[in-house]
Amino acid sequence: MSQRHDFWFLTAWMLAAIAVVVFGLAGLMKAVDVYEFSRVLKLWFVIPRSMTPALAVTIPMIEVGLATAWLAGFGRRATTVGIIVTLLLFSTVTTWQYIAYEPVSCGCFGGGAEGRADMGDLRVLLARNVSLVVILSIFLCYESKLMRHCDEIGLGQVHEH
Repeated sequence: MSQRHDFWFLTAWMLAAIAVVVFGLAGLMKAVDVYEFSRVLKLWFVIPRSMTPALAVTIPMIEVGLATAWLAGFGRRATTVGIIVTLLLFSTVTTWQYIAYEPVSCGCFGGGAEGRADMGDLRVLLARNVSLVVILSIFLCYESKLMRHCDEIGLGQVHEH
C-alpha cells in the first residue's frame, strides 16, 4: 500500500483509540467518586431513585470495562458495538430528560451535581457523543481492513485475541 493509505489507516485507528480513551475516562472519573455520581443520577426523573446506587456503580464499570477490553484488543468488534450502543443509550436518556423533564447536569465525566443545566449543555453532550459514534462506526466498518493493513506494515499483533 502507498504511504497515503498508511496515513489514513493509521489516522482512523488513532481516532478510534482516542474515542475509546475518552469513553473510558468518563467512566473512570465517575468511578473515582461514585457517591457524587449517584447524587447526580438522583436528579434525573427518568431514572427511578431506587436504581441510582446500582447504576452509579454499574455505569462506570461498563464504561471502563469496554474501554479496557477494546484497548487490550479483546473482542474489539464486539466492544466497539458495545460502546456505540452505550453512547446511543446515554444520548437517548439525556435527550428524554431534557425534553420531558427539567434539564439537569449529565454527570458524564463524574461530579457535576450543581443542578440545572441548559440546552447548550445538551447540544455539547450530543455533539460529543455523535462524534464518538461516527468515529467508532467508521472504525467498525473498516476494522478488518485496518487489522490486515496493520499486520502488513509491521505493527505486530494488533488484531483480536
